[in-house]
Amino acid sequence: MALFATDPVKAAIKYRDEQASRLKDDEAKAAVCGVAVDKLTRDLADDSRLDDALAKARDAEGKVTSRRKALADASARIADLGAQAAAAADKRQRAETAQAIEQIAIRLQQAGATFEQAAAGLAAASREAAAVVLDAGPLVGYAQSAGVEVKPAVDMVATVLRHRAVLTINGSAPAALLLPEQPVAPRPQRAALPPTTMRLFLTQPLSWYDENGERHRAAAMNDAELPLPLVAKARAIGAAHDMTSQERKQLHGSKTSAPPEWHHCRWLNENPKAPTKVAPIQRSMFEPLPGVARPYTMTIPVQPVEPMAATRSMDDES
Repeated sequence: MALFATDPVKAAIKYRDEQASRLKDDEAKAAVCGVAVDKLTRDLADDSRLDDALAKARDAEGKVTSRRKALADASARIADLGAQAAAAADKRQRAETAQAIEQIAIRLQQAGATFEQAAAGLAAASREAAAVVLDAGPLVGYAQSAGVEVKPAVDMVATVLRHRAVLTINGSAPAALLLPEQPVAPRPQRAALPPTTMRLFLTQPLSWYDENGERHRAAAMNDAELPLPLVAKARAIGAAHDMTSQERKQLHGSKTSAPPEWHHCRWLNENPKAPTKVAPIQRSMFEPLPGVARPYTMTIPVQPVEPMAATRSMDDES
């Protein structure tokens, strides 16, 4: 007894490949024998040599025929094993599907029993409420009819489900259940970026710098996208108007949209990347006073100081 079971499909494929390899060798040998027979026949060789060559050719052709039959049988065996594996997988799937259907029927009946008890409780509570207020009367009728009608409907559906499981087992119904598709969660939408420009109609050629110091220009009598920080100034100088303005209705397209010359444009801002031309301011305390000479160093001789002797006053003694 083998310790590990051999896959029959893999074993059959290996056997087929070996037969195909040997068939190539046999066909090559048969071709060589055929060439030898043809040569002996053309050379008018004696009959004994020709008979030996023909015998070898017949043996080679017989091997080729037998090998081809074995190869065909091996291929058919692989097909049979594949069909058996597919049938086993189908049977296994059908059994799993039937079990899943049975579980659905069980859950349905359990939920029906729970609903029946809830409907009976609702009917009893509704009757108590109807004794106090008339508005509870329709609820009594609904609860009673629901408790009576739901159980037969649940039993009928459970019977149909179990019949479907039987059809699945015997192959009359599909092997897999068609479960409802799960809703696909919508992808999170990226928040729209706030606009950085405004489209306006220009009555004057304008130019401006962006935050990177690059120059831009737009022709008059055409539409242009202006940066939002420059819109107020363009409106203030009367060079920009709304897209629904009367100026646009009358003048739009009256001039070419080609970029104007830079010296014809009105600049809306300064280059933010341009180096400053303002010199640093020096504090006044570091500025020299007018009329004061530069300081200089001088040496003054000093007499040495002689030590003084201690004296005593006669007045103090008296």
